[in-house]
Amino acid sequence: MVDNDIRATRRSIFRKCWDLVRAVNSIESPLLGIDELRQIGIHPIRTEVKSNESLEFQPCYFQPLDTSVLSKYPVLPGWRVYEIEEGLTYESCLAAVLEKNANEENPENEAREDQEIALEEIREWGRGLDLDLRRLDDRISSHLECHRSGIPGFGEGGALENLTPLQTRYTSTDHVHRALWMMEIGGPGVKDWRLLRNLEHPSAKLPHGIVRGILRWTVNMYGRTEFTRHVSYPLLSIWYTGPRHGRIIQSHHDGDNMVLQYSPLMSFEDTNAAPTSLFVRYGASLPIPECATSTRMRGF
Repeated sequence: MVDNDIRATRRSIFRKCWDLVRAVNSIESPLLGIDELRQIGIHPIRTEVKSNESLEFQPCYFQPLDTSVLSKYPVLPGWRVYEIEEGLTYESCLAAVLEKNANEENPENEAREDQEIALEEIREWGRGLDLDLRRLDDRISSHLECHRSGIPGFGEGGALENLTPLQTRYTSTDHVHRALWMMEIGGPGVKDWRLLRNLEHPSAKLPHGIVRGILRWTVNMYGRTEFTRHVSYPLLSIWYTGPRHGRIIQSHHDGDNMVLQYSPLMSFEDTNAAPTSLFVRYGASLPIPECATSTRMRGF
């Protein structure tokens, strides 16, 4: 595609995305129905988890890590993965005490006291949605960030997030329920962005904040001069919802519609059945260069 064609296609998609932002901003409902989204040019597609524990994204722009990564790269001594009930169980309180001071004289008593204080607050004030979602986010983040044995190229100091060229960048934007964390891939003439995490409220529909957040970041990318030869920007989003659920979304604009491929709303309430591995593996997923086109849709 010649430069003039790239510019024309970029302008067209940018205008369509900006029109979608205005349309979504004009909707007052916190929940957006599938038919309602299709009427304004957003095409939501529910995807299921395949037998190989990946999502049926078509086209697919992000490949999750292999299902064996959690067992292949064990956590090193001195590092730990946070519990979903972090700070509420005796075990997690004891681990936190020892993390602060490995020479604590009576860590068992200190842990019991910390646990009782936390449980007393819940008895008095009830469970806080914000804290429950933060614990869920910390659970996935600790899997990605803790040091593990055997990470290629890092000896005894690598983490799962080192297995992807995408690096975490912290930022925020207006009119989104909470802070969005973005990830960036960089290379010679190559840049690509994806959303990583956002906290939202539960819904059988798609929450307003999710749709608006994806659209606003897509529009934002068209204003960045270093991406002027990019036509569109595929995004991968991981959203945590109450009470303790999560959803993964891959989005891109195909020239006609904003396509949102969204996973089922998955529960972390039962620790043993929680989709922790799936979320961790997508949290450090790899971009798929084979999906690049002559329009440089993904910048490869």
